[in-house]
Amino acid sequence: MSSFTLAGQYGSRRLVSRVRSLERIQIMLSAIRANVEYKAPPVQNLMETLCAREDLSILRFLPACRELCLRGMPFPAAWRKALDNRNVTAPLKPEDIGLLKSFGESLGTTDLNGLIGNCRLHQALFNDNLDAARQADAKYGKLFPVMGFLTGLAAVIIAV
Repeated sequence: MSSFTLAGQYGSRRLVSRVRSLERIQIMLSAIRANVEYKAPPVQNLMETLCAREDLSILRFLPACRELCLRGMPFPAAWRKALDNRNVTAPLKPEDIGLLKSFGESLGTTDLNGLIGNCRLHQALFNDNLDAARQADAKYGKLFPVMGFLTGLAAVIIAV
């Protein structure tokens, strides 16, 4: 019975984790936009700045990408490879990862205005995903643990 309850709690935690991750992605996009507007740093310096921020530490794909870049992989390939690793993108849905990949394709490859526009576009797109994730958390976050418990209780009754 406890395994069903734990499964329900796990489902609830995944919803909360996705909301937190999407909130941090919004912060990351704002930080990138601000850095690009005022400093225009190379992509490697930008990655170092992002990885050094404690508020972005739950975005584990950032240090994974930085590490791949340090090993000599070009940024766009490192970004894609880091995002393909489900160990570092676990709470995100495939559509979130697709948006991140789309964003990374232009990072360091467009002019300043194009990059700022891309940041704004992806902030709006991620805002839609964040709103949907918050709604899912509000709707199902408390339901999952209860469903897990009731499923476990039903399994015990059937087994007895």
